[in-house]
Amino acid sequence: MRAFALSDTEYRQLERLARRHNITIREIMAEMGEVIRREFNAEHNQNASGPLFTFVRNHVVGPDYFVSANVPGPEAVVDIFEARAVWTADVKFASVLLDIYHSRDLAKDVLANTLAWSRFWAVRFPTSEGRVKFKAVLEELEEKPRLRVIDGGA
Repeated sequence: MRAFALSDTEYRQLERLARRHNITIREIMAEMGEVIRREFNAEHNQNASGPLFTFVRNHVVGPDYFVSANVPGPEAVVDIFEARAVWTADVKFASVLLDIYHSRDLAKDVLANTLAWSRFWAVRFPTSEGRVKFKAVLEELEEKPRLRVIDGGA
């Protein structure tokens, strides 16, 4: 059974390439993925003016998860695929944690994390449609009345 969505012709080409170089099709696909990732990140980061960003995470998921969470700034040089994976995990963890822990501090941390990711994706999302959507989300989240409700009116 094939794990990749390839046509029969593409699959035969990969089989020939694998035999020629004495490697598996899986190894070829992994290398192709790395080449695509490098090229995509190189193109996507060409206008980034900030330092290289490395994700550092606390592997314990609990009510203080977002206190130590880190999000790259829009100007950071970052692996976009890794950023997407971390962002996706943050969204899932936020939903689960807010269902379990009913805490004002957690809600504020989730909001801060959501704002940070929205700022990042409003500039760095790979498509213009995505950037427009994140800009709209960011503008909506940054409205003062909503922040006052969470901050207790400050």
